[in-house]
Amino acid sequence: MNVFPSILLYICVFAISAIMVQYGYRYNNRLLRFLGLLPPIILGGLRYDVGLDYQSYFNAFADIVNPSTTYRYEATPDLEPTFHLIAHISNFLSSSPSILFLIYSAITVIAFYSALRVMAPKNLGYALFFFYSIFFLNSFNIMRQGAAMSVGALALTHYIKGNKRKAVVYIFLAALLHLSALLILAYIIIERVMERKYLIRKKIKSFSGLFMKTFILSACIGIAGLSVAAVGNFIYDISGRIGVLRGEVSVGVIFKYFLCLSCLYIVIYTWEKFQDDQKRLVLFVTLGVIVYSLGIVHVEAARVGMYLIILTPILAAITYDNLGGRQIKSSFFVSGGLVCLSAIYIASVHIGGGDGVRYNYQSIFVSEEY
Repeated sequence: MNVFPSILLYICVFAISAIMVQYGYRYNNRLLRFLGLLPPIILGGLRYDVGLDYQSYFNAFADIVNPSTTYRYEATPDLEPTFHLIAHISNFLSSSPSILFLIYSAITVIAFYSALRVMAPKNLGYALFFFYSIFFLNSFNIMRQGAAMSVGALALTHYIKGNKRKAVVYIFLAALLHLSALLILAYIIIERVMERKYLIRKKIKSFSGLFMKTFILSACIGIAGLSVAAVGNFIYDISGRIGVLRGEVSVGVIFKYFLCLSCLYIVIYTWEKFQDDQKRLVLFVTLGVIVYSLGIVHVEAARVGMYLIILTPILAAITYDNLGGRQIKSSFFVSGGLVCLSAIYIASVHIGGGDGVRYNYQSIFVSEEY
């Protein structure tokens, strides 16, 4: 399937899912909500050679079910035991990695949907379409961490609501999917400091000051990173050494950074309507933007911030609920939709096109390897 038919497929699947879940939530129809979550799960689970890391996981599956002294994927021994377990389950049920991709796809979608239900915004469908377009599609590149991010979002929403025991359990489960999820514990500690400073002691009535601090700090981090990378690239081009300083600007990372920053900017005008737990959600996204700015140059660094900015779709839905006036809400809704469509386009054309067009969708049914 070529690029633009693939883009159309993604849009249709994500939109159908979001609409079905929204109506299922509005009319309290569990079956409709369940059926609404299936299209993206099936789309992600039955893909073949879609996503930059697909072949790596395909080879890792072969290494696990057919052990030998040499590995088709060199990182196979370092993968989490959870991945090994799911690979064996997939091999037992289908003798192929299809079930493995389905399970990870299901975890990613269902865990984030559960996080949405915890915060309970009125427009679940809006938040889901946001999530699908920007984070779920990106999980095709980082499958294990994508699942861990969704479970991490579930942990953070329970923590925000005061369910600390559930939060600890879900952080542990997220770490089983990707060890980097333990960073969430550090983020919680930092957020507690921010909460005491801005919400408890000062009880800030306006978000504008904190937003400006976030913008300036993250911009300085990004500019500093660009400067270091420019020098590193120049030195590398001359001598072929000191490659550790080299940087590669990612359009996708910059897009997500400004998207999250824009969402925080809208919060300035609705801050007084936010409840206390929702303000804590804002603090987590604010911290996420600062951390994520590290990845403007080095994409790998951006991953550590994605555990927080994945909460942005939930924040966007809550912000939409708090906006006043039909025209303002309509503008926000349409703008958000255009942003999501742009994200799908960037992922499919720019990111995918830059590396073997890895977002051109094809299913396992057209592959001779299954």
